[in-house]
Amino acid sequence: MEQRLPQAGAPIPKVLVDLLEFLSVLFSDVSYQVNEQEYYLEIPRKDGEVLLWIALDAEELSLGFADWHNHYTIADGDASLISAFYADLNALLSNRAGVACAFANNDGHWCGSMLIQAENVNEEFLREEFGDNKVVRCSFWDAQNDRCYAL
Repeated sequence: MEQRLPQAGAPIPKVLVDLLEFLSVLFSDVSYQVNEQEYYLEIPRKDGEVLLWIALDAEELSLGFADWHNHYTIADGDASLISAFYADLNALLSNRAGVACAFANNDGHWCGSMLIQAENVNEEFLREEFGDNKVVRCSFWDAQNDRCYAL
């Protein structure tokens, strides 16, 4: 596991230590990059097509997958937000959830994205969320579960 710190001997935030420990159980090679403001991890899906990423700075954790991302404030020490981060991360990695991303039919313009529970991936639910005249790509950690809908 590659670990580069902003300055020699600078402490690694406990949130990052815990996260790396969690991820090391699931993945044999997890590394992160550091710039002046944040720690950044990338984990490519097996097919290399979609990337799961995590960023950590002094204020928040951010989790991204496909065309979606969310922010979880950690500065105030609210354990429920860190729990929500891990719940979303676990749901993505276990394929209980994926990302639905809508694009306009006419010009491909991004119209929105959301974390979606696997059981809600159907045309009716997606039409309620995104409306008509959209193409919705649903991406999962296991690429075999990916779907695309023309609404």
